Amino acid sequence: MNGRGSGRRGVGRRTLLASGAAGVALSLSGCSNRVGSVVHTSSNQLSVTITTVPDDDDRQVNGIFQALESNLEAVGIDVSVDPRTTHEFERTVLFDNDFDLYVGRYPGRRDPDFLYELLHSRFKNEVGWQNPFGFSSIDLDEQLEAQRRQTGDERRETLADVLERTVVEKPFVPLCLSHENRVVREDRFDGWDRSHLADGRAYLALDPLEADDRLTVATTDARPTQNLNPLAAHYRDRGTVIDLLYDSLGTWLEGEFVPWLAADWERDGSELLVTIGSDCRFHDGESLDAADVAFTYEFLGDLSLGRAETPVPSPRYRRELSAVRSIEVVDERAVEFVVDAVPDVVRDVLTVPILPEHVWRDLVEGLDDETAVTEEWLRDAVLSDDVARVGSGPFAFGERSERDRLTLERFEDHFSLRSDVELPAPPVEEFRLRVAPNGASAIDLVDAGRADATVSALEAHVVDAAAAAEEASVVTSEARSVYHVGFNVRRAPFANPNFRQAVARLLDRTWLVESVFDGHADPVAVPADDETAPSAFEWNGADPVAPFAGRDGELDESAARDAFRDAGFRYDDDGRLVVNY
Repeated sequence: MNGRGSGRRGVGRRTLLASGAAGVALSLSGCSNRVGSVVHTSSNQLSVTITTVPDDDDRQVNGIFQALESNLEAVGIDVSVDPRTTHEFERTVLFDNDFDLYVGRYPGRRDPDFLYELLHSRFKNEVGWQNPFGFSSIDLDEQLEAQRRQTGDERRETLADVLERTVVEKPFVPLCLSHENRVVREDRFDGWDRSHLADGRAYLALDPLEADDRLTVATTDARPTQNLNPLAAHYRDRGTVIDLLYDSLGTWLEGEFVPWLAADWERDGSELLVTIGSDCRFHDGESLDAADVAFTYEFLGDLSLGRAETPVPSPRYRRELSAVRSIEVVDERAVEFVVDAVPDVVRDVLTVPILPEHVWRDLVEGLDDETAVTEEWLRDAVLSDDVARVGSGPFAFGERSERDRLTLERFEDHFSLRSDVELPAPPVEEFRLRVAPNGASAIDLVDAGRADATVSALEAHVVDAAAAAEEASVVTSEARSVYHVGFNVRRAPFANPNFRQAVARLLDRTWLVESVFDGHADPVAVPADDETAPSAFEWNGADPVAPFAGRDGELDESAARDAFRDAGFRYDDDGRLVVNY
């Protein structure tokens, strides 16, 4: 066992690392849901398609795409482009798995356990941010499972093995962690730096500095005005609005994990007893009790509620539920979980939004038989925006105008407003979300006093302008987003790790950070910051297995082509990389 529980060490680190390999771009600005692909050549040349989002949706993604496209073409590969709006991109990649490779942004990370959902083979046929690459490795699965049951040095050692395997196998290529900068008005509210502003409950901890019954935030992401379903993975990058509409058993406040809907919890071995606060209610006035909690976890594990032949798990909160072995109602206010993970992982179990059983069960039971048992149709029905927007959170749905604004109203019966509860409560009667076309416009809204903060992290190219704003101040939060290139390993040639390494050598992370992110990001070799990653994987200027084949962003075409030859590929007389699979 080598001190690793049930996980096997597999191939040693030294052996694994030793196995590694020693222009013109299409503008995507203003694209609609999909632009026709570039026509493939009729020769035997290798053709690949890059799925991405347009410049208007994410300029950083677009900048990475342009560099990758140019360098793929430079080594003789025919490149097609599949640009889609953000929610269509995520549906294509996360639901349909209909891509060759993509440039994207993994939206959040707090604990290294996020690698469990990204890479474990049990998820490769599921939807959402669960192994969209289709990657499979028995050794890696065992390591991912082991680190969920380990603590201290043992866990760190296993995590090092997990990160090393991602470096060598490269189901995806992590490029950088983007800094999260936002602008705020410090003359109207205080406390902006207390919690991460991607977390909705951070806005509850603000202190109004003047008589104002409304808190307005600007966003460049219109999706919350289009779909408020908490389970819709392709509309939910972050849980900002969902945190305000729905309660969870526990939550993060000012860097600490504390009971929220739960009054308390107690763990004894694998048993976790959670007691819910008294007299909690949903926005429609119905009481919230232990049965709703148990139903939520049952439903997230199987959206069909037993009607389908095999369970259809929710594409959201899959990792959080994976540590739960069972849940049982003890009494009206208590549930008992049986969990199989260390406390760092179990905390995430308690962060899922609690759903009203009387709303969601009626929805599923009201579906016709064919819809209820057909996974794609069932997901479409359950993840739609037609579901009643009934939660129990500190704010309730008010009104909206698609792609323009969303208004939430303070829920006056929320437990946080009681005098005997020491938790942050809604500081205003109304929370308003305003959609801005871009980061510069969002900054203008705040600087002019028409918004109090930008809830979306600013694009890198406007951060310097934000710092120069007259009335707004810049607040920087912990980086969570991992920009990366992902491969569909279900398809040739991306099933070949040597090919993936050769593609990785086309990407100069340091240059991308400076030229695409204007320095407002940190290049990484693994999908973790230097504080989380073991010292062996701290960024030292190059990928330890597939360093950039060039210098200062300029590709050495000869060296890059040699990398593809070393991967077992060949070129024709015209210098085109040809299909050999």
